[in-house]
Amino acid sequence: PCRYTMQGHPPERTIEPEIMKPAFGRVMIAHNIELRSDATIKCFRPPESLRYEPLGAEFGPMKLSAIFEFIDMIQYDMDHYPTKKIVYMVPDGRQALTNAIFLLGSYMLLDLGRTPDQISETFSWATEDMIEPYFTSTKMCSETMLGLSDCWLGLDLARQHGWVRSLSISRSPNPARDCLDLLLYEHFDNPLNGDMHIIVPGRLLLMPSPYDLPDGAEFYDPPHGGPRRFSPSFYADALLQLGVTDVVRLHSPPGYDARGLTRRGLVVHDVFTPEDELPSEKVLRRFLAVAHAARGLVALHCRGGRG
Repeated sequence: PCRYTMQGHPPERTIEPEIMKPAFGRVMIAHNIELRSDATIKCFRPPESLRYEPLGAEFGPMKLSAIFEFIDMIQYDMDHYPTKKIVYMVPDGRQALTNAIFLLGSYMLLDLGRTPDQISETFSWATEDMIEPYFTSTKMCSETMLGLSDCWLGLDLARQHGWVRSLSISRSPNPARDCLDLLLYEHFDNPLNGDMHIIVPGRLLLMPSPYDLPDGAEFYDPPHGGPRRFSPSFYADALLQLGVTDVVRLHSPPGYDARGLTRRGLVVHDVFTPEDELPSEKVLRRFLAVAHAARGLVALHCRGGRG
């Protein structure tokens, strides 16, 4: 059962503690403290691009391109201010502190070769009342929430498999990005261009559900807000460009006519699972069978984040 829900009133705002802690080397993290750069410190203040932008009520970790942007920026300050302490000035709020720690830990993993356990130990001072877990927009449950250590474990697994490379191997040029087309990533990551993400290179892509739209429209922007909706034919073009051969639909009813995909040569598999539940072993076996038999990438989607 869920220990947390999004129902009811939000908790009362509490006074957040002042934080000034070491991260690694000359880099420190500051929260709820006003500092200015001087002869001994260089204050690093993140730009808007390094702040999490939710589509709804969810809270998630920073995307890969933001990790690389952060690494470039913090490394620039370290290189250009070799005698100063670099102080990461974190904006107000628990979510901002959570993602600041996530970005610092990601640098430590990719650049310094630290393990997730070592990173978690470095930030052990960040107690549960200071940071927030990551959660989806549909349900804030213990089964669907992720912690910082979960994210570092995932990034470390990607590094081990060569999907993201360790920066400590070489500084010439941007080795962590050799296996990732950042321009393509940024294009399809944009909710206005499909909001698609390759999770396992050559194997798995995650995407929102297509919608049957009137008058043959390729996309539709809801008048009262919400993410842009795309037709099956729009996704078919994009998926073929990315090397997708198979599409797995998790949500029943799927909400669109699969012929918009199959007419373009994509194979559609219905592997329905109850919404807001973890997939059963039967569902997992069916999905793995599809993934192993596919000739190219497998695209996976639910509907409304409930799959």
